[in-house]
Amino acid sequence: DDESYREADAAVADFAAARTIVLDALDRLGWVDVAPADGAFYVYAGIAPVLGRFPDSRSWCSALLDTTGVAITPGVDFDSVHGNRTIRLSLAAGPQTVAEAVRRILAFQAAAG
Repeated sequence: DDESYREADAAVADFAAARTIVLDALDRLGWVDVAPADGAFYVYAGIAPVLGRFPDSRSWCSALLDTTGVAITPGVDFDSVHGNRTIRLSLAAGPQTVAEAVRRILAFQAAAG
């Protein structure tokens, strides 16, 4: 019915807005090798340049969660070969929440040096 289509269209628009927020912040985030995110509900990216004192994405994600409350999935859950240097950020929380997550991630990375 029409209401279902309106809901679906709104969800697609929210994913697109959240994706734009992350993609527009990539240079500031320092994330690399970003998988094409067209139509996806997540962003999959390399974080090797920002790992700093962390040995892998799992420890980086754990510290991010402990420090900021932002949960990102380490890439090892999706790639057993290169996933130790990648992450997957969900866009499902919506643009406002994703924007706040990006702000917190940037602060975390600045503090982690």
